[in-house]
Amino acid sequence: MKKSDIDLRFDSGRQVPAINVKCHNFGPSAETIMARFGCDRKTAEQASEYAWQSACEQFWREMDDTVQDVFPGAKCYSDGRSSGWLTVHGLPDVESWDAVMIGKWAKLNRIVDTEIKYLSSDDQVLEEIDANQWGKPGAELYNFIDDKDGKTSCIADLKAEAIKAGFAAVVRA
Repeated sequence: MKKSDIDLRFDSGRQVPAINVKCHNFGPSAETIMARFGCDRKTAEQASEYAWQSACEQFWREMDDTVQDVFPGAKCYSDGRSSGWLTVHGLPDVESWDAVMIGKWAKLNRIVDTEIKYLSSDDQVLEEIDANQWGKPGAELYNFIDDKDGKTSCIADLKAEAIKAGFAAVVRA
């Protein structure tokens, strides 16, 4: 990597180094999700959306620690209309970077690329959908609830039980 390969974003009157984190191919198709979980298209598309939201949250949480590991004292932020850029603040101007700093930046780029590929892979997305039971009709992003006795229940299952018991009119779809 050369200094000229480093993307910059303008922020608060100065340019900061940035990494393009846009993901253009996220997870499996709705058809694959439908086949895997035996659900309809609407449920499959919602499951994919929940997996996307979860992957984004996981990515940004992970990047906070990763940036700190590579550049102690620096902080990362999401930037752009759809958070498609990771910017790093608290670093000297890129123009002053030596080979060591450029090497650290290249390392951060590799870590970011690897994390995006992992979080958006078909296997990981399907695993997230399965673990969170988003392939069930009525699932929600945060699909589990603990009762006062400490028992954990799946919201989609509770909704299905309520509908079966005749409470369909009061169940949020």
